[in-house]
Amino acid sequence: MYAKKINFDYDTSIIELIDDVIIIRNEEKIAGDYGTLDTRNNSYKIKSNNQNKVKVIIQNNE
Repeated sequence: MYAKKINFDYDTSIIELIDDVIIIRNEEKIAGDYGTLDTRNNSYKIKSNNQNKVKVIIQNNE
């Protein structure tokens, strides 16, 4: 994962990603302006200031 600013909340185990967010996971690449990653259940959310800006790339290497 990449971002201009990253914060980690030890109490909630949530990573907050701010500005130019990119999460790369397996064959997925997701980009937006803001994101949160819950390290307890390994789930994430990505948001954008412009609703048309969140980008997802999924590759299938079969």
